[in-house]
This record gives sequence, structure tokens and C-alpha cells, in this order.
Amino acid sequence: ITSELLDAIRLKTDLYNTFKSSPTAENWRNYTKTKNRLTKDLRKAEAEYFAAISERLKSADGSRLFWSVLKQATGKGKTGIPALSVNGTVVGKDKDKAEVLNSTFVNVTKATHPECIRRLPMFTDRELSTIQVSEEEVLVALKGLDPNKAPGPDGISN
Repeated sequence: ITSELLDAIRLKTDLYNTFKSSPTAENWRNYTKTKNRLTKDLRKAEAEYFAAISERLKSADGSRLFWSVLKQATGKGKTGIPALSVNGTVVGKDKDKAEVLNSTFVNVTKATHPECIRRLPMFTDRELSTIQVSEEEVLVALKGLDPNKAPGPDGISN
């Protein structure tokens, strides 16, 4: 959104508030005229934006560039957590951000709920000494994973 469109949105809001505080026919005309012009301008800006994206997609000569433009246009592939600043150091990688947040919340939990930090009780005195797994069982388990779910610390989704 351009600064001109933002100014027009503010003007429309101001005119609406003026009409609400003083409901005259002239205030209503000013508001509706501005609102209709803004709607037209927003639709035009949106059409121009998508036309520019379409041109970039058409001119993308490599699959990497194509997907890069598509991700940018759709907003997909972006992390939901921006870079963090920890003791003056910027943390930008997803794994590093996860570790920072994890350690922060673990420390908060330790400080506020020390009774929650305890070992779970043992329900058996037997130990598991060996595990036998076939390659086929591993492949079946891996194929059953949902790649759209968040991965664990090992990088594999649950």
C-alpha cells in the first residue's frame, strides 16, 4: 500500500467520524465520494500488483526464481517468528530461535513452577536392552509422517 492510499484511508475514516458526530447530507456525500474513490484506487492498485507478479512469474526463467517469486507473492515459506536479539546478538536462523525460546521458557518454568521440574516415576523395573526394526518398518513409519506438521529437534515432522 502506498502512502497516498494510506492517506486516503485515513481521510475516509476521518470523514466517517465527522459524519457520525454531525450526520448531515453534505458530510455523508463527502464520506461516500471519498470511500468510492478509495475503493476504486485500492482495486486498481491490487490489479497492478497482481499484474506485476504475473509478469515476474512469466519471465522467471528458472524453477528456483519461479518458486521464489511465488512464495513472495503468496506469503508462503516465511517464518512466523522474526529475528530475535539476545544480549545484543541477532538470532535469525529458525533452529537458533527455537533454542533461544526453549531455553527462555524452560528457565521461566523453573523459576515460577519449580515443583514441575521433576523426574517422572518409573512404572516398571524392566529395561529395554535391544530394539529390532526392519528397514520396511522404518519406511512405513516415514511415509506416514505429515510433512505439513512442525518438525521436532531432529528435523523430522511428527
